[in-house]
Formats: sequence, structure tokens, C-alpha cells
Amino acid sequence: CNGSSYSSNGALAGLIDLSCTDESEYASIATEALSRWTDETNESNGNDFARNGGLGDLGVYLGEHFFVGNIPRWDFSVPGGIFEGNKNAFVMGAQPAAASIPAPTDTGSGNVAWLYLLRQDGELADEIYRTDTRGGVAPQSCSGSGSIQVKYVAVYWLTGGSIKN
Repeated sequence: CNGSSYSSNGALAGLIDLSCTDESEYASIATEALSRWTDETNESNGNDFARNGGLGDLGVYLGEHFFVGNIPRWDFSVPGGIFEGNKNAFVMGAQPAAASIPAPTDTGSGNVAWLYLLRQDGELADEIYRTDTRGGVAPQSCSGSGSIQVKYVAVYWLTGGSIKN
């Protein structure tokens, strides 16, 4: 808090594999994941929650999503990641000019925007989509100073790339 409003200083998220899940269930899985994380755990961040099995039957842990400066990174080479130790198993993305994905209007307020990004570095994917978001919007105002954590979940689609099993 800078005395009147919050600003983002990054994120740390755990990523799980939903590729064997019916696409029609993605929105309900996002809602279920946020509910489990918010109501049933004391885990301080989404990566710990996902890595430590907090999502249980929802999917297999793949890796982490975090920021390097202001650039988002999805990294499957991290300890416990599906491509642990493969230095090329990451992607850093940037939003192309005039690209956006409109979110449905019936998802409620307080959800971060849907995104479309293109690969800037790494071999994990060529495109990154963020959809089915739940949570993630900080309160509009604050007083004093200090930081807060704002929990959110999303479905990320990583397409293309050259990393193989």
C-alpha cells in the first residue's frame, strides 16, 4: 500500500496439468481450486499449495509461474517440475499490441483479466493464454503502508513450443 492504493509486485503460482480433464469442467475447477486454497489451507502461496498436493485430484504438478522483473515466466525446469533441470523448459511472454481476450460477463467482479501472450524467450511454449480466472483483484483503496497477498487461480493454456518428454 502506498498510502492510497495497492500495486502489484509480482506473483508466485504452482501449475497443475489439466490436459486429461474435460474442457467443460475448467471453469468449475478454477472455482474449486480457489475455494480449497482459501478455505481449507494455511499455505501462504499458490506454488506451495499446488506442490504440496493441496489440489489433490485436480491435476499433476508441472512447475511454477512467477515474474522476472515485470516479465511473466512459466517454468517447468524448477525442482519438482515435470522437466526438472531442463534449462530450456520455460517460456517468458509479452502481450502483443492490441491483443486481448474478452472474459465472459457472467464471471463476477474481482477476477483478473484474461490474457493472450506470445513467447519472448524459452522453448516451453509459443503462446500463453490465461482464462477462467477467479480472484486476484486487490482492494481499490488502502491506508498506511504494507503489503497483502491476493489469491487467484486461472487456467493457463501453453501452446506450441519445442520441449518434448
